Amino acid sequence: WRCPPPPPPRSSVAASLLAAPPAPA
Repeated sequence: WRCPPPPPPRSSVAASLLAAPPAPA
């Protein structure tokens, strides 16, 4: 069985959210 990858640091999460395009309202 493959163990799940460790959760990314908050900094990485914030960076990914900022890099991702805003969701259409």
